[in-house]
Amino acid sequence: MLVHAWVDFNFHIPATAISCFLLLGLATAVTWPERPSRLAGWINPLFLGLALTLAGSTGWMGLRTWMAWKGVPSEAKDLALWPKEKIQDCLVKAERWDPSCLTVAELGGDAYRLKLLELFVEPIRQEAGVAARKKEEIQQLADSAVGWYRKAEKLNPLDDTLYVRRATVLDLLGRFDEAEALYQQGLKMRPHSRFFHLTYGNHLWRRGDLKGAETHFQKALQAHWMKPRQGEGKDPADEARAMLDQVKEQIAKGGQKRQAPSRRFNPYED
Repeated sequence: MLVHAWVDFNFHIPATAISCFLLLGLATAVTWPERPSRLAGWINPLFLGLALTLAGSTGWMGLRTWMAWKGVPSEAKDLALWPKEKIQDCLVKAERWDPSCLTVAELGGDAYRLKLLELFVEPIRQEAGVAARKKEEIQQLADSAVGWYRKAEKLNPLDDTLYVRRATVLDLLGRFDEAEALYQQGLKMRPHSRFFHLTYGNHLWRRGDLKGAETHFQKALQAHWMKPRQGEGKDPADEARAMLDQVKEQIAKGGQKRQAPSRRFNPYED
């Protein structure tokens, strides 16, 4: 357990921590007649000090994690319903308590990405200055999402899904070259991921590469899909098939490439 704690957060789990410290307590309570009393005079206090130090540090880490989580919803979709100022305030407070909490950083990136999508699909009103304000707000939300994803990437560089999620935000801003590098990085780390092929197919479709999008949608469908449980939303495989059908239809009409994507939001491509 002590070795495990160096590389994982197992002591953040109350049942695990209690079990470990119960064993440490038993170890310090047992008396061994064969141990000379002169050794017991310094070995027992050493064990006691070690147990108290571990208990104190683990209790402090647990308190920090609990304080960080106390005011944060467990789902990004719930957090995204809040005003962006409240989201930022909540995340900053959580990060202040536990800067190493990966889940808080992930929640921040996902919540801002969902809020960005919500704003992106709203029709642009024609009043003077409205379009400029919307564009500025879109940029702010995208910057916030990218910032939190970068923090999560620093905490867990091996989580390739974070790079791909950041790439989907860059796609909405039209920063396709930056997104392309992140998609390629994700596919290199996990070439058989259905999620990566599906999102990269969206990326290629949005860029106008219909043939490339078709290839990756097909690869996504070839991967094993788990059907979502009731109430968890639609089956992603059905979405992939629908997107593949639309791409094939566009190829049949106009070839393997299409004109640069319009500024109008397309839910299948974005």
